[in-house]
Amino acid sequence: MRTTPAVGAVLVLISLLSGCVSVTTDPRNIRHGSVIPDEGYCDQPYVVITKDGNWLCTFTTGKGIEGQLGQHVVASISADKGKTWSDPPIDIEPADGPQASWVMPLVVPSGRVYAFYDYNGDRIDTLGEKKGIRADMLGWYVYKYSDDNGRTWSDKRYRLPVRVTACDRTNDWQGKVQIMWGIGKPVIVDPSVFFGFTKLGRYMLDDGEGWFFRSDNILTERDVEKIEWQMLPEGEHGIRAPEFGSVQEEHNLVGLSDGSLYCIYRTTTGYPCHVYSRDGGKTWT
Repeated sequence: MRTTPAVGAVLVLISLLSGCVSVTTDPRNIRHGSVIPDEGYCDQPYVVITKDGNWLCTFTTGKGIEGQLGQHVVASISADKGKTWSDPPIDIEPADGPQASWVMPLVVPSGRVYAFYDYNGDRIDTLGEKKGIRADMLGWYVYKYSDDNGRTWSDKRYRLPVRVTACDRTNDWQGKVQIMWGIGKPVIVDPSVFFGFTKLGRYMLDDGEGWFFRSDNILTERDVEKIEWQMLPEGEHGIRAPEFGSVQEEHNLVGLSDGSLYCIYRTTTGYPCHVYSRDGGKTWT
């Protein structure tokens, strides 16, 4: 098609104007983002789409800084694809209970939402003669569920079977207390669900190694008491390469097209590490 100078000028103007609009409203620019309500400190927000079409974000928050008393896990809901969020956040665990941290959500086909997180259920706050220690990575791994798209959560919490392994037995409590946390949002590798977490061999953040939980029936089992869990890899030692130093943490999984699992995690050597499993998480490269 032939374009006259006048038409060409109009097209250029329209192009420039649309370029201005796209630059000023580009959602990838953090200045144009929508703030999810929190209590001050906020960490690890994860969003899932619930069965009613809303967005559900779970995250860790508190009135202090990371690790202080009052840290707990909450949820917020958006009905307009993230433009606005329910405020105040919905407690999954209350601020006046044991510290609860690092929550990760999972939506199953029935619409039920599970939330997995650290929970200092034994209220550990001492180490030797030290009192009031940071305790948000001490204790149990637990989960609750919601059958109304995140608006309310089960009163009961369910404890995941974290095996005591070699790194626990050599920690500061000789395995009577476990040190751990996870940032690996659950992934579905049909028909199973996996998520990763890090155990620590020394308080507070030393000698990390990677572990995973696997459930083969959580996607279909309605009775929470009957959900089955395996902690992987098998044996006494998690994913760790000693040549990469003490910090080996925050293990994240994806499923590959051939059914294999790929995990990447951080170190302080200047490089991330990665490993593969070809047998459903039992062993790793």
